[in-house]
Amino acid sequence: MVREASRTPDAPALVNLPDPGAAPPLFAPLKDLDKRGRIFIGALILLANLPVLHYLVRHVIGENPVTVTQMPFIDDFNRAELGPNYWYQGGDWRIVDGQLYVNGSHQNAAWLQAALPHDVVVEFDARPLSPEVDVRFEIFGDGQNHGTGYSFYFSALAPYMNSPVRGTSLIRQDEGGIVFDGSGRAVSSADPKQAQVAGRTMDELWQNGTLGPSSGWRMDRGDIRGMPNETYHMRIERKGGRLTWSVNGQTIYDVNDKYPLGGKHHDRFGFSAYEATVAYDNLSITPL
Repeated sequence: MVREASRTPDAPALVNLPDPGAAPPLFAPLKDLDKRGRIFIGALILLANLPVLHYLVRHVIGENPVTVTQMPFIDDFNRAELGPNYWYQGGDWRIVDGQLYVNGSHQNAAWLQAALPHDVVVEFDARPLSPEVDVRFEIFGDGQNHGTGYSFYFSALAPYMNSPVRGTSLIRQDEGGIVFDGSGRAVSSADPKQAQVAGRTMDELWQNGTLGPSSGWRMDRGDIRGMPNETYHMRIERKGGRLTWSVNGQTIYDVNDKYPLGGKHHDRFGFSAYEATVAYDNLSITPL
């Protein structure tokens, strides 16, 4: 008798059961979206980050446009609005009775959209309206950020006048800046770095390498102070590396910067202020 070959029953399909001890799957909301849904979510993310991208392009990669192309340039502010030739990102800037008023810009300058030539004379009138008398302006900055060029202060707060280079607002000594008096000699201080150079001239520190292309420095004078509601004519001249600042015809600083700032990102002028109220007028820029 022929016996039927024995048959092994078909093996059941394997089923991957979840491991009760395994961690739950990560939340993946985009996994089940179709292509159109993913594009929509991506567009929302891009839209939300437009301010960051704008800042990156304008402030890091690029620079503000130039709208003033004719030199010499004169601005008497006899109009209603500041207009497209100036750019600022903070502060109460407005034109009143033919003058540019600012009330506490907290170092947010009103930058003129003009590329300054290397050798130039910048002149304007400043009338401090607050009791503390705090007139500020910047030259050869990047046109966007405070402390990127030469910052000037005409103040009765300390009182001092100073003009730091490539520094923050006042270049504190613990930030690496060297402080000089009006004659260009480093002042004495308990700060170790400042004490090491006390009495040395700026020219000496250029020559021995203490001051270099990226160094910050400040010059202070305590023998001159402004008065509120008085008009002061400011004149800043730069020729080569020599930078001269005069107020009402009196020379305040005459300094030779061995590594003068200039070129892209160091070619703009801006009016500034901190918490005080100031009126500016009669701006003129003349190439030399």
